[in-house]
Amino acid sequence: MILGELLDRCYAILGDSRENPRWFERASLVKLLNNATTRFRGEVEDEWYSKEIPTVASQAVYDFPAGHLKPKRIAYGALTLEPMASIGALAGRSEAWDTLVSETPTGWTSDGLPYNEFRLLPIPTLTSATYVALDLEYGTIVDLTVGGIAAGFDYEYGILLNSGTELTDSEHGVLVDLTIPGGDTVTVWGVPTPPAMESDDDMVPIKQAFYLALVWYACWQTYEQGKERHNSVLAGFYKTLWDRVIARAQALSDNPFPRMVNVMGAAAEAQVSDPAPFSQSVMVSGSPITVRWGRRH
Repeated sequence: MILGELLDRCYAILGDSRENPRWFERASLVKLLNNATTRFRGEVEDEWYSKEIPTVASQAVYDFPAGHLKPKRIAYGALTLEPMASIGALAGRSEAWDTLVSETPTGWTSDGLPYNEFRLLPIPTLTSATYVALDLEYGTIVDLTVGGIAAGFDYEYGILLNSGTELTDSEHGVLVDLTIPGGDTVTVWGVPTPPAMESDDDMVPIKQAFYLALVWYACWQTYEQGKERHNSVLAGFYKTLWDRVIARAQALSDNPFPRMVNVMGAAAEAQVSDPAPFSQSVMVSGSPITVRWGRRH
């Protein structure tokens, strides 16, 4: 379905003309339909993303990926980080909550920050390890790249002349050891913002089975907020239709995306489908627990 078809349905229900609207301008309905897709994505979580973010020593605040709607899980290496409480609660634990440092962060918060940022707690003391590609032939250097870029090492005919760094160990110009120390990367799993619809030919960015939910939402908001056409009874009717579709979409058994079904790992087996692949170790207030991920039935 495309945006133009959604608009046709909205105008038919609202009793207005799309070509010569009397009460409902196209721009206002398009805005409501886009708001509906964003709200649908946030409540149903029908799409997820994952993004690795390198950490920087002594840097506390990082950006969520572009197009981010809401986070679902943040991990440091294989360790799932604890979603921390408000800044007030953190300050209640320790006056130095925002200056504590550690090689391994154990939590995160976005409280008090812009929508697209989050803070690691404690502040990492290590920069993420750099990928190193070392090509050797008969013990001499053929090629050396760090992070996919040719490294700034001086060598001639495969003999190391000057490392320029303390990370290498050489004997008589022959590379003996190369170490790039560092921490893990942060991986963010989250729900992306759906693309906005503008042209009549733009595709609706949700599953076909739930297209009408966007129409129900637009009609609900129009009757609830409208001045000339305000009708609380019809607003309630279309809100009920919206709620029913959302409930059906959330309960969809073939949804391929894992959902966190229990934080402490104590849910009954019947509530989880194949929980083992989605089990994660989590550090909460210094004590390890298990978070189990599965599909809701």
